[in-house]
Amino acid sequence: MKMLVLTGPSGNNRDVFAHPEDPDLLIKTVKPEALAKRSGPQAHWSKHLFRRYKHYLTFLRECQEHIVSHLDGDRVPDFVQTVIGFVETDRGLGLVTRAERDRAGAYAKTLAQLIAAGHYDDEARQALEKFKQSFLSSSVIVTDLNVKNLVYSYSAECGAHFVVVDGYGEKNIIPLNSSFRWCNLRSKRKRVKRIEFLVERAIRLHHDAHCSG
Repeated sequence: MKMLVLTGPSGNNRDVFAHPEDPDLLIKTVKPEALAKRSGPQAHWSKHLFRRYKHYLTFLRECQEHIVSHLDGDRVPDFVQTVIGFVETDRGLGLVTRAERDRAGAYAKTLAQLIAAGHYDDEARQALEKFKQSFLSSSVIVTDLNVKNLVYSYSAECGAHFVVVDGYGEKNIIPLNSSFRWCNLRSKRKRVKRIEFLVERAIRLHHDAHCSG
């Protein structure tokens, strides 16, 4: 495979690259430092409970929730990223997903980037409200939801909408969210409240920065 090119800022544990052979796809790979953190001698004891999958456990979680998203009804929720499959890279196994793009065709911005750029308008607010309702009514588990893993995407079919690109899957040692729907819903309500708090804080910071400038 050709050389991988980063699409933008990396996450804590993974890098995201443009697929060298298909502009509509992205490749996620595990950072070397994250690999050492999970599998090395200094890894937290809980990391050793799932040694079979090691640092690829996040890939497994994303694939599981991709499957779950097809079981709720006739249509997969707009907020669920599309998993395509896997590919071998010079950085180890890569998870291939569909690239989310904005109305202009560029890579979709995160909610944090959208607010920081002053582009969080009425359309985006309505899209976020729609996301929250769809998120709460689905069975998909997302236990790490924040303004940096929600991207503002656009398609002819769905219009403007938010997509979760990271943080999927059950992370509790005892899988309460996947065992009990009410537990998953309670967890999601907490995530939604946190998103609302983070959005208001980001808007306030942007406003203060704009006024001071």
